[in-house]
Amino acid sequence: MAAYTQEQLNSGSLGEVLNAGTTYTFTFTTPAFLSQSVYGGNAYFSMDSAAGGVGQSSSLSSSLQPADLGGTIGGFTGDVSQSLFVSSSYTASGAIGQEPPIWTYSFPIRQNVGSGNGAFTLNPTTTVPANSYYLKSTGHMTLNITS
Repeated sequence: MAAYTQEQLNSGSLGEVLNAGTTYTFTFTTPAFLSQSVYGGNAYFSMDSAAGGVGQSSSLSSSLQPADLGGTIGGFTGDVSQSLFVSSSYTASGAIGQEPPIWTYSFPIRQNVGSGNGAFTLNPTTTVPANSYYLKSTGHMTLNITS
């Protein structure tokens, strides 16, 4: 499975394939730094499906096909708090069934010394193709996705 560095997440990175019916664990780690000055409150993570078509809001090129990121979310541990986790899906036109929905998962995570570590799980309903969703964060975290 994939590992994403702080630099990849800060600039944004396309995600790997996620097979339907498989539970994936998204594990976040904030590395220790010699200076505490690099820590500054909350960092933010988002996972955003691709949006094809004009007028759809997404971080990805409109030439990519939308991904269905729907599924079962759970397994919250550490500083990844279920109470701060936001998930949404919508269609750009607002017409359900007319086009694939755009999905977003996001949450803040503390980046103070001794914090910034945790995980959540996702079991997708349908297979999510590689390069069809975007992973992005602020802060100093890394991400490992395992099944």
